[in-house]
Amino acid sequence: MQTLDIMLSLACRFLFMLDAHLYPGDDLDGLPSESRDIEIRTILHRRDLFWICYILDKEITFRTGRPPIINDRSCDLTFPKDYWRQVTAEVPRLPGDLRLSLIKSKAYEELYSPHALKKSDAEILKDIRELDDLLENWRQSLPPEYRPTLTFSQEAHRMPKGRGLTIPSLFLRLEYHHCMTTIHRASRRCKDWPDNHRLDEGLGSSLGLALEASRSLLSYLHFAEEVLIPNLFWYVSDSAQTSSQACSFHAYNRLVTQKLTPCFRPTRIVIFYPLSAKLTLFGNILLNPSSPTASSDLNILSNTVEYVKGMFHRASGFSDTQLLHLKRVTEFLTELVTLAKTAILQSRQTAG
Repeated sequence: MQTLDIMLSLACRFLFMLDAHLYPGDDLDGLPSESRDIEIRTILHRRDLFWICYILDKEITFRTGRPPIINDRSCDLTFPKDYWRQVTAEVPRLPGDLRLSLIKSKAYEELYSPHALKKSDAEILKDIRELDDLLENWRQSLPPEYRPTLTFSQEAHRMPKGRGLTIPSLFLRLEYHHCMTTIHRASRRCKDWPDNHRLDEGLGSSLGLALEASRSLLSYLHFAEEVLIPNLFWYVSDSAQTSSQACSFHAYNRLVTQKLTPCFRPTRIVIFYPLSAKLTLFGNILLNPSSPTASSDLNILSNTVEYVKGMFHRASGFSDTQLLHLKRVTEFLTELVTLAKTAILQSRQTAG
């Protein structure tokens, strides 16, 4: 991640110097392919490179909470004229959906940036509602065959295990549930809500949505186990070692034949999604160990540990450093389950 941060910041600076952060204009962008000379193609290519950096930058910010490299207000974020044709292509030119990247950028700015940390409880809940509406509009815009449902339980009954599952549909659901969790999890920063009934209702609803999204993410990941090949679960990168490159190339070819959607990125670390969801459920167990959902959430956490361990043993072609990292991840997840069990047992003993 540190190396990526440095390289990405350099790439962004070069693109700023080349004016790639500015929209080239309708005249150039709207020209048919056969009418574009080398100069025009170069300008449009730089613009595509800008969007690639933009997507990666917002993804890193959304995952880590670190400030973005690209300031939205300093750029012209007009989409390419042929954007919709690009994203429906069998192999999209961009590694993600620009609409979702804009939502992630706004979510960081409104909920997790330094100035957002100074907002009142009412302002936080207002921003959460607005971002929730944006995310729902994005969800509704997706084709029905790929559109995530609000919760996993709504689709489980109509999707037989091992049938009708594809990598693109899996990633769309992981993205959607993770965004829901991250947006609504910000409501935990509210401090004065017990003194205001309206804020109390809004906070309870928001926290409930964050928890349900985390449960859905983990449940869907279990459900889709037959589709998710081990090395894709851990790491797929063209810069990996030779053995991993072979697996990555095979995985990518396999995915291309399944018709990629705009939100799929071949270079994903999928382990991030269950880790984030588990931390959300774990935090809720610590806060409410006597709640009716604590035991069921503990079962989800326990099942996730076994699932991750299973993927760990099925993975192959990694260096000693990578294997050590993955071993620490499984140990960390196991420790979370132990602490959650302890909290629930102590709560029961106190109540008894």
